[in-house]
Amino acid sequence: MAFFSFGILATSEAQVAPSWTNFVESQKNGTTPILPDYSYSGYHFSEKEIPNVSGYTYFNVQDYGATPNDTTYDDDAIQATIDAAEASNAPAVVFFPAGKYIVSSDNDINKSIEINKDHIVLKGEGSGANGTEIFMDQMRVNNGHWQFRFKPESTNTGTLTSITQEAKRGDFSVNVASTSALTVGQSIFIYHKSEEFARAHYGNLALNETAWTRLFGEDGGLILYECHVIDSIDGNTVIFKNPIQVDLPTLSKSFTIRNLKTIEGIGIEDIRFTSEWGNFPREFVHHADDTVDYAWNAVQFKFVQNSWIRNCEFKDWTQVADIRESIGVTVDNVLISGKRGHASWITRRNYGVLVKDCIDDANHHHGPGVGYSGVSTVYLRYKMSENQSIDCHSGSPFTTLMDDMDGGDFHTNGGPWESYPHHARYLTFWNFIHKKSSNVIYNFWSVDVRKPATYAEPYFVGLQPNHIVSMIGEGLDEMHGQEVEPKSLFEAQLALRLARDSITTSTADKPSAERPTIYPNPFGGTFNIQMTNADNVKSVKMYDLNNKEISIRYDKIKNRITINPTDHLPIGVYWVRITLDNQSLQYKLLKEG
Repeated sequence: MAFFSFGILATSEAQVAPSWTNFVESQKNGTTPILPDYSYSGYHFSEKEIPNVSGYTYFNVQDYGATPNDTTYDDDAIQATIDAAEASNAPAVVFFPAGKYIVSSDNDINKSIEINKDHIVLKGEGSGANGTEIFMDQMRVNNGHWQFRFKPESTNTGTLTSITQEAKRGDFSVNVASTSALTVGQSIFIYHKSEEFARAHYGNLALNETAWTRLFGEDGGLILYECHVIDSIDGNTVIFKNPIQVDLPTLSKSFTIRNLKTIEGIGIEDIRFTSEWGNFPREFVHHADDTVDYAWNAVQFKFVQNSWIRNCEFKDWTQVADIRESIGVTVDNVLISGKRGHASWITRRNYGVLVKDCIDDANHHHGPGVGYSGVSTVYLRYKMSENQSIDCHSGSPFTTLMDDMDGGDFHTNGGPWESYPHHARYLTFWNFIHKKSSNVIYNFWSVDVRKPATYAEPYFVGLQPNHIVSMIGEGLDEMHGQEVEPKSLFEAQLALRLARDSITTSTADKPSAERPTIYPNPFGGTFNIQMTNADNVKSVKMYDLNNKEISIRYDKIKNRITINPTDHLPIGVYWVRITLDNQSLQYKLLKEG
């Protein structure tokens, strides 16, 4: 299970955060926790690993006319290779052997390289010096142009039904007027826009009705665009795979369910993307003109699902990537380098974008970003520069997690003033190392001022600043100045979810002569193995997710064996292997705080 390779928790010196304890207890007793469950993010909501594409059919760009390491343009050859891969109607790799390929032969903003079908992966031979490089030459100056665009040939966002009863954050189901247009496995989004919703969501927080004009009036309002996958349908109840992340109150105007047509299983891996921005004879100055803001934009994912970008480098770009109207996207092990540009990651109207183990050495003006109704975006172990800001780009995104991040601050949030607030509720900073060259005071709800961050009562757990940080208007400031346990909230929540989904035994199970019962699960300090004849147990061994054996001692009393791990065990998932006379059984257990 590779998504746990970086571990789940801090060292033994870290203390368990009370908000984590609250989350675990809420999962047990069915109450609403302080923190949302952010774990439904990434490729297939991180329940599956990104596939190894070595078994896909390969289409080599050189077979369709692309020539590396020369001065000719390869746009047409690359597009021809993609077209052939799509025509195969099977999972396919568009393969770029090592070398430098040049694209963008002119300044035509209507041209781009397009991928429109499922299961097409652009793959090179590595993003290092001797690997695959794709170089964008001529500028295409337009806020909206992307050199590589992944999107369906057509989209369908028509209204399918309306929601008839209120729902709460954390619910997995809604009641609807009709299910006739809905099917299991279908991707949809919950949509709503109204001033009434804005006032209900922001509650007692003051709203700037003069400046924040998009929130108000008959044509204005807070917009919800929350993507879901239908897991099952029971009468007029629709059950989702992923939880609702914001309260849906009863309003005079209904929340609706709309269709979300996507392509899925698309990816980019092992490629170094570069552009002429690195040689352009001007430096970046924010909004100096459209050239420095938008002339070289690399990749867009639009209406995609269960897809990824991994093991790539983006060097010298005005804007790196735009992900929108999508579900379950993972960005993993990506380096942003070279000349400073406008924006790194732009994410809008998605559910479950996971950006993990990435580095921005270029110090882009807008750092890791969310905006415009995005839901459940997670940045995990993202490394930024001192004084570089995260970017909540207005439009009221919901339920974002900045998790175990190194560097950066909150001083440069983008978007037009009329689209404020920068972020709606449930923005959480967990073990965030705040790096700024001076002391700073943040007022997170200074509604009458244009520039500061307007975050609706954000949560800070384990904020670790290198200088003094004072805050006004935060919703939670827990264990300020110290690292907390678990080290990663996302990974701990995911471990908890996956362990519970896979538990096959519980305290309610009856032991049999053949199969032991393990309880409690989750466990705290010790756990028990029980079966009709405990003498049949020949050995018990315990392992962490890296297959390291855990030292244990155990005592047998009649038909129960009590296991006591002698090592200090952080919160997380472990395996217990029980060897009987004629078989070996393996169980997954969760250690809680």
